Amino acid sequence: MTAGHCVFSHSQGGWDRQVRVVPAKDSGSEPFGSQFGVSLRSVRGWTVDRNQEYDYGAVILPNDDFGNRLGYFGFASLNDSSLSRLLVNNAGYPQDKPRGTMWFNAGTITKVESRMLEYMIDTEGGNSGGPIWRFAANQRHAVGVHGYGGCPNKAVRITRPVFDNIVAWRR
Repeated sequence: MTAGHCVFSHSQGGWDRQVRVVPAKDSGSEPFGSQFGVSLRSVRGWTVDRNQEYDYGAVILPNDDFGNRLGYFGFASLNDSSLSRLLVNNAGYPQDKPRGTMWFNAGTITKVESRMLEYMIDTEGGNSGGPIWRFAANQRHAVGVHGYGGCPNKAVRITRPVFDNIVAWRR
């Protein structure tokens, strides 16, 4: 799962030609190797309408090797009251840090909208497509997909339709 603009760029003419996935990349180290996506996904709300509220997508990998070896990151569609003031985390590869290094941060959701979440968590270019997640019952569940920095930062909220698309894309 990622931001739609990470797989489909309007300014670059559409779908990316190739996406390489490298779990746990740290500078020059690639401890689990890499895979190239075999298919990319997004929704018409992003690819046709350019609506930020639909800026999410996915990179489909050729097999389940990463998931079987490393496990799967959960995702959840939560109601407004569960999301309001929820402590969440983000992770990404911000361009203002050493190249290829993953950084984490945390803060609370400050605004819950029907399709977007807002938060004051430090991000930079390179964080797009990373999860906004909660940690509950010893598990991480993405509740949004980070897409936009600024004051505040924004993520596409994992609503029931987004959740259903992710499940369908996994099949």
